[in-house]
Amino acid sequence: MIVVEVLSPTGKDRDLFEKRRIYGQAGALWYWLVDPADPSLTVSRLVGGRYEEAARVVGDSRYTTEDPFPVTVVPNQLLG
Repeated sequence: MIVVEVLSPTGKDRDLFEKRRIYGQAGALWYWLVDPADPSLTVSRLVGGRYEEAARVVGDSRYTTEDPFPVTVVPNQLLG
């Protein structure tokens, strides 16, 4: 399971801490967080019951992966 979330300026703490904990408890293996203010993508993977950052890309940098599915993401192109 993957959760992809857009960080809310008004709910930033809730997104970064509370929701992240809930998703981990539910067993979401991947947690991707898009920050439109940066713009950036932070990719985290659930390891031993905690999320560990697997990648972080900003602006025009590309993130390409095959896991959990094949995709390339460029943060500047997400919220155009």
